[in-house]
Amino acid sequence: MLRRIAPVIFAALSFSSIAFVESTADAQQTPRPGRTALSQPTNDAQNPDAAGQVGTDGKAVNIQETFQSAFLIEPLVQRLSGRSGTTLSFKFKLESLNRETRIDILPVGLKQEITGRISVDQSKEISSNVLRLLTPNAMTLLPGVTSFIEGVVQIPRGDSEFHTLGLLIREVGQENNLKPTVDAAGNVQTKAGLQITTQYLLRIDLLVEGVRGGQAAQIILDDLKLSPFRGRPQLNLIATNPTASAVEFEMRARLRRSANDRSFQPLRLNMPIRNDMETEEKFVGRLLPKSRVRMQGLLPEAIASGDYEVDLDILVAGRTAKKQTLSIKVNAADFPAQDVIISQAAEGLMIAPAQIELAQTRGGVRRVSLSLTNNSRNSKSIDLSAVDRSGQQLTGVTIQPSQVSLPPGSNRKLSIIMKGSSGTSLSVEYGSLRVVTQSDERDFTESKELPLALVYKNLRATEVSVEPVVWDPGDDLAPRFRTLIRNIGESHLPVDARLSINGSSGFRDTLHGGFGKWLMPGESMWINFAVEKPLPPGDYVLRFEMQTGTQPISTSQTFQVTDLVTASR
Repeated sequence: MLRRIAPVIFAALSFSSIAFVESTADAQQTPRPGRTALSQPTNDAQNPDAAGQVGTDGKAVNIQETFQSAFLIEPLVQRLSGRSGTTLSFKFKLESLNRETRIDILPVGLKQEITGRISVDQSKEISSNVLRLLTPNAMTLLPGVTSFIEGVVQIPRGDSEFHTLGLLIREVGQENNLKPTVDAAGNVQTKAGLQITTQYLLRIDLLVEGVRGGQAAQIILDDLKLSPFRGRPQLNLIATNPTASAVEFEMRARLRRSANDRSFQPLRLNMPIRNDMETEEKFVGRLLPKSRVRMQGLLPEAIASGDYEVDLDILVAGRTAKKQTLSIKVNAADFPAQDVIISQAAEGLMIAPAQIELAQTRGGVRRVSLSLTNNSRNSKSIDLSAVDRSGQQLTGVTIQPSQVSLPPGSNRKLSIIMKGSSGTSLSVEYGSLRVVTQSDERDFTESKELPLALVYKNLRATEVSVEPVVWDPGDDLAPRFRTLIRNIGESHLPVDARLSINGSSGFRDTLHGGFGKWLMPGESMWINFAVEKPLPPGDYVLRFEMQTGTQPISTSQTFQVTDLVTASR
């Protein structure tokens, strides 16, 4: 299987520019053509033949060049296993895509970034006693001809269970044929060009059999926090390897409010570089010697404010190598996307989802599952009912069961069901799911109403008015961009918006807001876009985008940051 290469372009207007198409073993991607563009002054922007030429009158022209990796390699990672001191052979297959290519093959040391990305460490050398090439360290690849890199590795002696070695495969590149030209007036015309160079960083992973191991038990876990990711809670921590050996492991986490709390699902953590993987390999962590990586995982459920314990397990080959418990304090307001996932119906009582749509239209659902969780220390008796806006019972809705009792630390599933339209002429009817709770040892009840929509006919696209985006330094909250929207239509609107930030300095970011929260007819809402990265001083273009049914809304405006402290506090 071929893997797509993540292109990294280092290009500048020069007499000879070089661009690298790079691949690392964790990218798990497939090579394909790409395109890069440069924008520079030219002496004739209206002349298509002038692209690539540079003048002095300040006009701009785009220079575009298509590119493709020069060759492919399989596999990107080779995994070998054996006992300490064993000598094993390896082989990598190479294919040139469309031209003769000269390459160098170099055994290299490795280093690791906090994201888990592994790169070349020029300060480390690989002993020929550990890795030795049997094929030349330089070769020429010919189109249509398959070549191989072969060699042997000796598993280092010791009690380490895992080692990883690197091979850098680097294209030597082509001769620079760019030469300056002179116009009729004797002026030198500078040209821009791109020279595309391909390189791969391959890995040879060694799994050692019959050793005691134990390095995973020495991993240090700290800096635990729950941070927002697109409005949802994401668990993050730092794992540090203090040993002189690489470690391969898996990590799992589980939150709890008390010693007996089992309401949260176990969570598998991964390195950030593997966020987009969809296979089991996503959850395999690797720590090089004396390295640290971030491990993270998106909570599959919502979380309420309060103090939590997080039980962490490090596993090697399916066996638990280390257990550790860390504490965190949670403020649910940090995770606005939860407003549509879960709501606190009473002290310690959570109900999900927090807004309910039942529909008899094509593609709609008549039955929605409700989840009640009692995180308090008291038993609770709960009475649920569906009411219209005047507080009267909605006869077309059934809740099964409508009355439940929940002991401390327990949860219960219920169903809310739409029976029919009862001949109404309405397209949509609004009401509430009323939740009345009585706690043991208390002589009063608590009441909560969640928005409920009954859709009888297909709804038209909602009309929305949008105010210009403004900057809010946040004071006690995170700095943010904000915009005020108003629903001037006749039906509710799940608000899901994004704000693209493009800076003159090259800064790029996309922020998300709304997260599906309903905006009812005639109501207004501030959409907040929290800024997590400081904005460098400069000019910015802000593009606001939001979908309203089949009608997208898109606005654009300029914004200027003149003071870094103000922009990032």
